Amino acid sequence: MTWSQTSGSKVQLTIKTEDKKTITIDAREVEGKPGDIGVVTFVDNGITYLEEFDTANTRFIVQNPPNAQK
Repeated sequence: MTWSQTSGSKVQLTIKTEDKKTITIDAREVEGKPGDIGVVTFVDNGITYLEEFDTANTRFIVQNPPNAQK
């Protein structure tokens, strides 16, 4: 995964899948997040959606995921 800043805390995440496809999604960057590295997902109608991606120093929150659980 790579990211590029588009404006303020808005970024675009570029994710390469195991089958070499590239996905680009809009996200919001929250810096200084301590804790675990990982992802937060949710399932809606049998489809798993990415809601959040955490690195060692940054949290990326996916913008406008369909029917995100709050």
